[in-house]
Amino acid sequence: MNYERIFTETPKTAIWDRIDILTTLNGVRNQLIEECQLKNIDISNDLLIEKSKGVAFCIRSARDLFSQSSSKNLTPSLTSLYYGTYNLLSALLIGDVRNELTLADIENFSKNGGHGLKTIYNSGMADIENNEFIYCCNNGFYREILKIFGYNIDQAAMSKNYKKVADVPADETEKLISLKDLLSRIPELKNIYIEIFREQPNYINFYASDLLAKDKGYSSVVIGEQQNSDYLTVEKINDILGLTHNFIFEYKKENSAPNAKEKFICDKFPIEVLEAKSVYRSPIASECVIKPLVTIDDTLLLYFKLLYILSIWTRYRPNLWREISEGQHDQFRSLFSIFADSTERIIPNLFLNRFYGRDFIFAGHSYWS
Repeated sequence: MNYERIFTETPKTAIWDRIDILTTLNGVRNQLIEECQLKNIDISNDLLIEKSKGVAFCIRSARDLFSQSSSKNLTPSLTSLYYGTYNLLSALLIGDVRNELTLADIENFSKNGGHGLKTIYNSGMADIENNEFIYCCNNGFYREILKIFGYNIDQAAMSKNYKKVADVPADETEKLISLKDLLSRIPELKNIYIEIFREQPNYINFYASDLLAKDKGYSSVVIGEQQNSDYLTVEKINDILGLTHNFIFEYKKENSAPNAKEKFICDKFPIEVLEAKSVYRSPIASECVIKPLVTIDDTLLLYFKLLYILSIWTRYRPNLWREISEGQHDQFRSLFSIFADSTERIIPNLFLNRFYGRDFIFAGHSYWS
């Protein structure tokens, strides 16, 4: 694994210290030149300068917005974190030397189609986790992100914008993403998610060891409840990993030791099936595979969508937000506070990983990953 390790006892501060070089024109320009050389891409000096200016500006804006956040002051923080993440995503789009995007293009995306996300809900329904939805519009910033990140727009975006859930045609209802759909795919929320919903989230941690000799090309896969949850089932494993029932997991002891615990085990699992799964790595959550959501399993994009919903609530749904702060939905308040704290730690780290193409590890000397 290609990684850069930075020793620190204050990761949130150290991340922005490391990012700081990208708030400067020369810092960004030098990195983009290196990217061009690595990818054998030739861009004009004018485009290089425009991209460098755009990236540096977006990152300075993101830094200012993230610095305003505090999980102890939840209402304004969620909006600051949303716009901060928007700026980091903008920097990723502009900083990609394979395209010709500049800050002016980012402005046009949002000017002509907004941020490309919409929220709708079933009025009168109390179950907010399953009756508050977000979807990708057929224009705007988020749609452009999906296109540039290589996603199938027809699968992920609505053909038109809808104002009511009842207006969404049957063949597009799967593009409606509920609050719970998103919460169940944020690994950093595992403990509080399980306590609130009493179910296995839509991601799974597993251990695989390659088999040899006549079984070469296969792995033994072990899935323990301790790394996942007590609500894990064979059906849930198959659902998260997108498996057919040809892969049989048995709940049995891993070995013959007297103190061995029972786990879900598949003794012969094709290695190519495992290698096709995208593994998410986080400094504050177990390594896992996330079940795709409308084909998307990119944690950076899942965070962005969840931040969008919550920022809309804090600004335009005061009655609902009051119920979360001190009313019938107050069980979510601590969850959203943990989410805000996680966002401050995770999103800048994910940005760095993506911008430089390697994993950044911020931790003390006693930590190893």
